[in-house]
Amino acid sequence: MHSPNTRPDPSPVNPTMPPKVEEPMRTPPEVPNDPLPHTVDGFPVGEGSYEGTRGYQDRIDTYLETADVAQDAADAAPESRAEANELREAEKEAAERSRAPGK
Repeated sequence: MHSPNTRPDPSPVNPTMPPKVEEPMRTPPEVPNDPLPHTVDGFPVGEGSYEGTRGYQDRIDTYLETADVAQDAADAAPESRAEANELREAEKEAAERSRAPGK
């Protein structure tokens, strides 16, 4: 019988090999002040998971309902022509590395 914190070894018994030691079950990582959503078993929700997508959409909806989007856009605008040119150049460089055609 195995303890509740270990999994039984599913491999067949081989008389020429020593028995495998039971490995402890995975436990969620301890991250202080972790802002990311987690699954019911405590693991972080990964990119592309249904839970992660739902959580992301919920946060976007909340932001759009409560934030002053026009003010946030104005705050994020370049403060000078030099900064605007720098942002355009960075976007151009990123587009050159992109695999998406025509982007």
